[in-house]
Amino acid sequence: GGLVASYYAEEIAPFGKVSHLISIGTPFAGTRTACIQSCPASRAMRPGSDLLSHLNEKINANTYTRYCQVATTGDNIVYPYQSALLKGREEDRLLLDIPDHLGLLFSPKVARQIIFWLRETLSAERPPLKKPQKRLVPHP
Repeated sequence: GGLVASYYAEEIAPFGKVSHLISIGTPFAGTRTACIQSCPASRAMRPGSDLLSHLNEKINANTYTRYCQVATTGDNIVYPYQSALLKGREEDRLLLDIPDHLGLLFSPKVARQIIFWLRETLSAERPPLKKPQKRLVPHP
């Protein structure tokens, strides 16, 4: 879900449409568990895949969209767990010690943090919309 939402925000949505995105256990840098299967979706989620490399370039260049990330050190799907954390966006993360990936969905701490981020978003003014200087060309 988080990769699909990020792809939408970076590739499909009109510029400035997505101001905030909250991800829960999203393998931004891939997951080694994707190497077990060979379907197209699994190949795309492997560390170093073309899709993830391109998507991370776009996210890193995007100064308008705020990416908030939730991850757990005990993730059994996104492995290693650091793959769920975007580099350079440390102020917008929640890292917990929950024993598995699905546990994130049922955690009261996660729910409280999401509510906090949503309230903060509703009360904050966004900076003026500035298009990036150089838009990256999507991979075919």
